[in-house]
Amino acid sequence: EALIVKKFPKGLQRVIDVIVYALVTAFMAVAILYTWKLFLSQEGNYTIVAAYPLQLRSLALLIGFVTMGLKNCASFVEGVIGLFRKDGEGGAD
Repeated sequence: EALIVKKFPKGLQRVIDVIVYALVTAFMAVAILYTWKLFLSQEGNYTIVAAYPLQLRSLALLIGFVTMGLKNCASFVEGVIGLFRKDGEGGAD
């Protein structure tokens, strides 16, 4: 993707970045929702051999998805703000 996108004008590159961030944010929202449902459905269930709660595995996955989702959401907001900012005006582009 990067090789192709770098050939586009700077403004179009920003738009593509925002679209990608929006799609990944939407995916993270769905992943968080389904992982939360999985977490709730495993209440009271334990592994057969080690006898630890299954929710521990789902909780780790949930924490990871939430962390990635928040980071990606922040990047999405920065990208949207960057679309309306003039070139060279603030930011770390």
